[in-house]
Amino acid sequence: MFIADGDIRTLSVTDPLGRRQQQLGTLGSGKQIRFGSQLPAGSNWLRIQYENKTHRAIKRLKAGR
Repeated sequence: MFIADGDIRTLSVTDPLGRRQQQLGTLGSGKQIRFGSQLPAGSNWLRIQYENKTHRAIKRLKAGR
């Protein structure tokens, strides 16, 4: 789960090589979104582009079952 800390223009998940795995769209400040159930185990990046044109990337780890 991810909770937006600002107005988000683009939210996507990529693999370590930068290939887009999931496009999550836009998200308003304070809103939350659940994602990742279809992603394979391992590391991925949550890439965020805010409405004010700043960027952020968060490394995420998903454990296998």
